[in-house]
Amino acid sequence: MEWNAIRKMVNEYLDQKLAGLLNTFVPRRYLNQQQAVRYTGTSPATLNEWRDHGMKVIIFGEKSRPKYDVKDLDEWMEKHKV
Repeated sequence: MEWNAIRKMVNEYLDQKLAGLLNTFVPRRYLNQQQAVRYTGTSPATLNEWRDHGMKVIIFGEKSRPKYDVKDLDEWMEKHKV
């Protein structure tokens, strides 16, 4: 089998797998701190500082840890661009 035929088969296989993953993917709207750190590319300390300066967080219950709304994170970063 020649290289181009192998490459075509591999690409078709990967396209099918990717399409299957994307069909079932549901993005998270509310992130825990670790996820928010990855999303924003910052550190936990930075998120804590943002929260201290007015960024909104969500507490779902009395013993719940704060959650960060992706929309609020995007808005905060857009507002504080330099």
